[in-house]
Amino acid sequence: MVENVAVNEVVDLLWLTAGLSCDGDSVAMTAATQPALEDLIAGTLPGAPRLRLHHPVLAYEVGDEFLEVFRRAATGDIDPFVLVVEGSLPDERAVGEGCWAAFGEPPGARMSASAVVLYGRTVRARREVTRASMKVVPDWRRR
Repeated sequence: MVENVAVNEVVDLLWLTAGLSCDGDSVAMTAATQPALEDLIAGTLPGAPRLRLHHPVLAYEVGDEFLEVFRRAATGDIDPFVLVVEGSLPDERAVGEGCWAAFGEPPGARMSASAVVLYGRTVRARREVTRASMKVVPDWRRR
């Protein structure tokens, strides 16, 4: 979740089309005019942070080079960022060993779209616990 972002800050927008989707949201995003995607990327919209878009169709990067920013966000190396999952996420409990939708190939395993979302939720929960624990003053400091 992005909170209290400074206007001059850059926010990474990580866009996944790995769900079950027809990419209609991507089409709508690129056709928008108020504001235009270009204005958000260039940072010309007053009061809004500049966006750095990472979209599988619109990116110059491919393969591992494209996936790197998603891996860095998952490990907490990129902050702030917004994760957009376009389309629906399938119930992959019905496919056994396989998956209906997948995204990239992290070292050692292929991640289903549901696993990507679960991994993101886990990282977010871990961050919240860490941030909360940093706000607590230890007993030995109160003395």
